[in-house]
Amino acid sequence: NQGEIQAARGLTDSLALQVNLGFVNPKAEDNGNNGSGTLLEVGLGYYRNLTPSLLFDVYGLHGAGSVDNHFPSSLAASPGTTGKISAEMSRFGVQPSLTLHGGGFSVSGSIRLSALHYRKIEGSLIFAGENQVDYLNRHKSQTLFEPALTFRAGGGKVGLQIQLVRSVNLTDSDFRQDDGVATVGINIRFR
Repeated sequence: NQGEIQAARGLTDSLALQVNLGFVNPKAEDNGNNGSGTLLEVGLGYYRNLTPSLLFDVYGLHGAGSVDNHFPSSLAASPGTTGKISAEMSRFGVQPSLTLHGGGFSVSGSIRLSALHYRKIEGSLIFAGENQVDYLNRHKSQTLFEPALTFRAGGGKVGLQIQLVRSVNLTDSDFRQDDGVATVGINIRFR
């Protein structure tokens, strides 16, 4: 199971607040391996219509969250370990975007550049022959480049949203992470 809630609200004619909450808690694999994670992110932004149908915005963002991984399948090959690793994380970034909108439809292109930092790394997990606590401590700071396309359709207060995101690790291209995600959701307008 995974989900995300994204919210933005104009505070003035040019200043806005953005809040994002993401969580991942998938069903355990047949061998018992599983993991989970959360991220709460808030940001303050500037927005302006460049034309009646073209909006520019840019947000400064800060997020905090945690990750937990449990790999009981690793215990037989690595006796004396717990098969678990956990960490807290923080993320700081900037995200500019352009949105073309009109007629109940919009398409946005955005680029997020962020610094991701892991801390309080704990556990005892050997995966693929490598101590994962040591691995994450050696790679605890990453810079991510994340372009995205967001499509919204629907008139009135409720619509459909599809978002495609690519995540490129600029610090270490071999760092183990998801490199992209596609989401489908409901877009609700409160004004």
